[in-house]
This record gives sequence, structure tokens and C-alpha cells, in this order.
Amino acid sequence: MKSISKLEIGYYLPLVTLVEIVSILITVLIQPYSLSGLLNNVKQTIIVTTLLMLVILLAMLVITIQYQRGNTFKNYCSSVVQTYNLRRFSKVQPKTTQVKVGNEWKNQPINDPTEKAFNQAIQGWYIDRRKNSLIVWLFLPKTSSAINKLDQELPTILTQIKENNPEYIFSSHERTGNYYKVEATRY
Repeated sequence: MKSISKLEIGYYLPLVTLVEIVSILITVLIQPYSLSGLLNNVKQTIIVTTLLMLVILLAMLVITIQYQRGNTFKNYCSSVVQTYNLRRFSKVQPKTTQVKVGNEWKNQPINDPTEKAFNQAIQGWYIDRRKNSLIVWLFLPKTSSAINKLDQELPTILTQIKENNPEYIFSSHERTGNYYKVEATRY
């Protein structure tokens, strides 16, 4: 399971990098306007936050580089993109009902706890693509009804993954802790 935490860090690295760049730009742009005390205090806070983010970014970068050792940058980017696409493909859209408010009809979402638990579990799904292998980690939902929904959707999800990676031969899924794990090898 330790590889999952390293994989999660690697997945969030582009997002943290973007936040870091925005923080640096704000710090640079606020520089000329540091005449008043308030802006000077805000500037100091932004500088400290930027430095803290830089330390976090460097730590994440080191962990990601060590985890991705022997892998190509193209495969890393492909892992991030495929993970994003898998999550977007699998997300259950909330059902709505028509409600009359005054003279207008509006769509109101129906709160379904099974769909909510399923969508929360999707945030823990990752695809780790390597030179000769591919591992899919599907985090299991917390409720049994959401796990049943995942079991129903699993053939469709695996078919989508197989279509995106036709050069791999996939094994059947197995449960590993709180995850379904699917391994594939390049042929």
C-alpha cells in the first residue's frame, strides 16, 4: 500500500506546481504596491506561503522522481491523464427532479448516499503506467451498496481502460486491502 501513497503524491504534483506558480506571480505582482502597511503584511504572508509551498513542491518532486525511477516522463504524464479521464468517465451524475418555484420549474438534485459514496471513492482511483506494465488501483467505497454499484460498473470501467491501453494484456481484478487492483503487462 505504500506505493499508493507515492502514486497519490505524484498525481497531485502538477496541481501543486500550478498553485506554486500562481503564488510566485502574485508575490511578484504585489511588489510595486507595497507602500501601505496592509499590503506589506499581505506581501510578507504571501512570501512565507510561497516559500512553504516551494518546500512542499520540492519534497513532492523528490518522492515522485524516486517512485518514477526507471520510467519515462511520457508514461508519467499518460498516468496522470488516464487517471483524470477514468475518474471523469466513472463519475455518476446526480439525478434531478423538477420542482416548481413560483411560476418557474427548476431542476433540484436528488441526494443519493450510494452515488455520493461511489463518487467519493473515485477520488482514490489511480492508473500507474510503466514501460512494460500498468497497474490500476480502484479505491473501494465505504458502503456496501456503493461497493455493489462498483461491482456492477466494473466490467464497463475495465473495458474503458482496456480500450485506452490496447498494447497491454490485463489480469482479472483482485482485492488488495481497500482497493481493487488490476495488473497488465505489455505484449
